[in-house]
Amino acid sequence: MIPGIRPPTADWSMTVSLAIASFVLIQVIGVKYRGKEYLGSFFKPVFVFLPINLIGEIARPISLSFRLFGNILAGTIMMTMVYELTPIFVHFIIPAALHAYFDLFAGVLQTYIFCTLGLSFISSASEAPE
Repeated sequence: MIPGIRPPTADWSMTVSLAIASFVLIQVIGVKYRGKEYLGSFFKPVFVFLPINLIGEIARPISLSFRLFGNILAGTIMMTMVYELTPIFVHFIIPAALHAYFDLFAGVLQTYIFCTLGLSFISSASEAPE
């Protein structure tokens, strides 16, 4: 909400570290609750699918990090454009409403989506497939 200060999730290193933490948690919960069955699921339906299943498992946190990073960075870029293209006396009127959307609403929404997807991945790792 303060001009010139970037949100921490507008930097990919922050979002990828959050995604790595969720990835580690997914793997730990999967092994804890399903054990060898969870590790064996990477070899299903055939042993040849191991690389594809590993890539699919690694793609989850990468997509989570890019989703959060991209949306927050886009809001930051939009606000920078607003500040650069408007006269200085307008900076106190128009950007306030845009900050409410790009910084608050979009930030809360993306945090909710990140947490919900992370928890659904953890839940699917801990439950046995039917």
